[in-house]
Amino acid sequence: ALVYAPECHGDWLQKWTDDANASASASTAAAEDGGGSSNGRIADDLRASLIGKMRAGCISLWRTEGSIDQWYRVASLELPKQSQKVDEEYRFQIVQPSSDAIGICQSIRDRVFIKEQSIPVHVERDGCDDIATHVLCWSREEHGIDDVPIATGRIIVEGAEAKLGRIAVLSQYRKIGLGSRIVRELEGIAASAGATRMSLTPHHYLEGFYKRLGFARVEGDSIAIVNDGCHLIKMEKAVHVVR
Repeated sequence: ALVYAPECHGDWLQKWTDDANASASASTAAAEDGGGSSNGRIADDLRASLIGKMRAGCISLWRTEGSIDQWYRVASLELPKQSQKVDEEYRFQIVQPSSDAIGICQSIRDRVFIKEQSIPVHVERDGCDDIATHVLCWSREEHGIDDVPIATGRIIVEGAEAKLGRIAVLSQYRKIGLGSRIVRELEGIAASAGATRMSLTPHHYLEGFYKRLGFARVEGDSIAIVNDGCHLIKMEKAVHVVR
């Protein structure tokens, strides 16, 4: 079985390409002489298609033991236009616990949670950033200007459990799919670390958003009130693996 996770897709795709080319060549050789090069091109085309879908977040995590025909069905899935735009205009960085880039993630959270939503500083800065892996989104700027950090999220994996949180997108970059892409990147990190279940505590008004991403409200959960504008709920989801 092969498992895809966003931060290691390069090595994985190379292995898949080798396997697909070998499978295609063997299949063609058994049927007729001299057709291996055509199937090799098919495998390369599939690889290119899969790269685009993975980077756009359409295939966030999946596993297969199937034939090249089954790979082809996965690669033939249509890319949502919104996902194409996100891939073209934004880039995503995995930030390890020891990285200085955690400070950049915190600066985004300060603007969203502390200044915009009035979350108390001691609640937002919970001391867990040093054990968390972050995803940091950058806007690809033009005319030689440096890319701009605009969204973030973090994950803490403890055995089979993964806790997602601190998912924040600057106000001018919302409603274009960045929040869902951050969640999918975090899901890939959870799976690669061996987690089987994810949980998070979002604002109550975001329940519908996370339901669309496969999360469900924890049975018997009650709303936790941080302040007048911050009512939190608990949701969870099994780590998604497509066979």
